[in-house]
Amino acid sequence: MAKYQSSYTDKKVSAAQYIAEIMCSRRAKSLGEELPSQFWNAPHWKSYFLYQIRACPEAIKIYGERALIKAIKDSRSSTIFSIKHKTIAKLAQFYKKTEITHHKEKWWMSSNKMTVFASINTNNIITDTSPISSKFIGQHIKNLADWLRSQGGFKYNKMDETTKTKRVYNSVSKFGTKKNILDELDD
Repeated sequence: MAKYQSSYTDKKVSAAQYIAEIMCSRRAKSLGEELPSQFWNAPHWKSYFLYQIRACPEAIKIYGERALIKAIKDSRSSTIFSIKHKTIAKLAQFYKKTEITHHKEKWWMSSNKMTVFASINTNNIITDTSPISSKFIGQHIKNLADWLRSQGGFKYNKMDETTKTKRVYNSVSKFGTKKNILDELDD
């Protein structure tokens, strides 16, 4: 099913093509090249692109689309050019596990420069977040909060499914005895 926007055509593409495009783009960047529109038709890129596309179905079957794409977009895999690399497999396995683990809490966080959301699991590890903060997926939520705090004007909300927000926490305020994962950031 075509649901991902291609960077090299105006059409939506399958997960396999989307992943193959990312891998080819990385390789081109490392070679100092710019990929043209529909680069997969160029003789120089066709075999590499097809190799990546053929590797995708097996990986998608094992890890799932979301986990595999998160692994590829993870900063720890940014210099990897093949879907079959062991680091991709390890990261995809990690993301598959975090997908299975139910989100413990959802947070909205804001600084003077941006606003992001983050979902955390029972270990307070970020399992999903806004694209601008995707490098924090797999890290403790405190790391994201510290980064946003460094930008000034840090505020955050704990999201609630019934009311959408429970309470606005301001980094300069002190609040009651109830402790949550981000309370320590205000101390």
